[in-house]
Amino acid sequence: MVMNKHGFLKILEAIIAIIIVLGFMIAILPKVPKDTAAVPPDLDQTTKSILKEMQENAYFRNCVLGGSHTFDFDNDTNTPPQTLGSAECVRGYIGFLSYPTSAHPWDYAVRTCGLNLTGDIYECYYAPASQGSNLDERETNFKNSLPQEKHIYIKSTTMSFPDITIEDPTNNNIRLGNYSSLTIYAWSK
Repeated sequence: MVMNKHGFLKILEAIIAIIIVLGFMIAILPKVPKDTAAVPPDLDQTTKSILKEMQENAYFRNCVLGGSHTFDFDNDTNTPPQTLGSAECVRGYIGFLSYPTSAHPWDYAVRTCGLNLTGDIYECYYAPASQGSNLDERETNFKNSLPQEKHIYIKSTTMSFPDITIEDPTNNNIRLGNYSSLTIYAWSK
């Protein structure tokens, strides 16, 4: 079999040209940065389960709305229920749902805010507690208490009153027609 040297060199030349063009494109095209804003799947599942529990558990929801802050996190023990602020109640319940906390890879902070009919914030509660003489100062102190060197993931939802699924929807601590905003901050331990 006789081989055509001229045709063989043209094919080899075309293959080398394709390799050079592909190498040039790979070197020149920018690298796609890693998406650090995406919520890790295990954290997304955890926060969704917390929000689902709030949706399905009337007493937990009442805790978030600012009504009865007495919640028995562990019904199997003889310890009395704890009386907590709305944010501490939510944070305690998150700790209860993610037991054992030493094996859980995430830390949490919680902010619950009361919103009026126009959507303006009139009060906020924080866990861990934040000190300050006014709402802006407490908000700044709360944000400064969050870890600065870690990615913080935020999940938020808004709820309204009345909650017709609870036994006593006429709780005097909840303002009719107002809303509560629940924000969960999470970061890796």
